[in-house]
Amino acid sequence: MQLKDSHSRIPDSLSLSGTQDDLRHRRLDDAHVEALSVPLGGVSFLKSIDLSFNEISDAGAARIASFLKSNRHVHTLNLSSNNIKSAGAKALADVLIHDESVANLNLAHNELGTDGGIAIANMLQVNTALHTLNLTSTSQTATSLTALFIVLLNHPTLRDIDVSDNASQTHRLTQTLDRDVMLHVARAMRSEENALETLGIGKMGITDWICVEVIAGAVKSSLGLQVLNLRA
Repeated sequence: MQLKDSHSRIPDSLSLSGTQDDLRHRRLDDAHVEALSVPLGGVSFLKSIDLSFNEISDAGAARIASFLKSNRHVHTLNLSSNNIKSAGAKALADVLIHDESVANLNLAHNELGTDGGIAIANMLQVNTALHTLNLTSTSQTATSLTALFIVLLNHPTLRDIDVSDNASQTHRLTQTLDRDVMLHVARAMRSEENALETLGIGKMGITDWICVEVIAGAVKSSLGLQVLNLRA
């Protein structure tokens, strides 16, 4: 980062994605996160942080949560494609529950599991700052998906949520239980008390019967939903 002078401005984003050429073969881990948190601890100019496609685990996620607790200016946080599990999700959720800054949270392709998903759902019962939430391929189950969509029924700010590609955890559901999960999804789609505009439920093993019996009616009666991703 460059210091502000007459020819430059202080950057408002930190992008250290593992897809960058200089990080592709030496991706960030928890030790790097710890080292980064020291010089960034007192800054107030960062609005966006992208640490995707790295090797950050629960310890690193907890350190990022600690950073967010003392920095209320971050608007976008991308931690997708790391090694974060339920403990890391809980650490982030505990901080975000009262956060009024982070509007965009991407935790896709981390094995958050049921406990991680429930921690996010509990956080959403209080948090009214999030606008977008990506939980694609995060090992969600019927229990955590149900909790998430119950909260979404009347969440006032969450406009875009993606829970696609969690079929590996739901494909063993009985038809009745599978239908129950989709009924909660459909209720959220129909709700007039939320801000939902974009919903991703692709690669979830949704049957044609569920589409006809449950999803189609919700699409027809939804007032706010603009985009529904059902990609197979």
